Amino acid sequence: MLTTLIKLGSQLSHNRGEWDDIIDYPNIQKEKDKNIKLYVAELIFDLDKSDVYLNPSLKEYDEKQSCLAFKNIKILPGKNNSIYSCVQVKDIFQLQKIFFGKNNDNEDNESENSYSLTKEGEFSKAFMNYPQLKDKLLVVALCYIYKLREKFISKIWKEKEDNGKKVKEINLIDLLQPLKLSTNEKIVLIYTSLISEELGISPNYSCI
Repeated sequence: MLTTLIKLGSQLSHNRGEWDDIIDYPNIQKEKDKNIKLYVAELIFDLDKSDVYLNPSLKEYDEKQSCLAFKNIKILPGKNNSIYSCVQVKDIFQLQKIFFGKNNDNEDNESENSYSLTKEGEFSKAFMNYPQLKDKLLVVALCYIYKLREKFISKIWKEKEDNGKKVKEINLIDLLQPLKLSTNEKIVLIYTSLISEELGISPNYSCI
């Protein structure tokens, strides 16, 4: 019996790709039931314009291929550094952690209602133990992206009144409004890219 189970396990592993265990696939059943057209959007960190925005040229979401193509990997638990360049729209808070850091006041109570920033993003922190990589384009680009933190925050956080107090919450209206999506259209994934003439990164090239 044990030998049979070992053989079955070996066969299952043999048929799986190297990304199968870490790629995250969104649950889109509700959207499918309502015939909502789904897209993948490119979030551009544009250093030449000092702006952060979504590329108006959306890509149609492919249930089988998109997550793998854009490497939508599963969010790591605990205190692991976030190193994603693609997230589900509902997890856009993760992009703040990745490029600009998480709440510095109380990391144990970190939540998507926290918008305080550390002085570096978690993607950059992941390279701290590899000084030999400090001059690599990706590492340099992450430092440049940090210059856009205030612009990024202004695009995803909005202030509102809550029991007489001013609080901030995630609100993507400034990002999504220029796309003029209809009621039966929705973005499910966001992947990131960079434009920088200084770094030699054009709109058709991404080091992220």
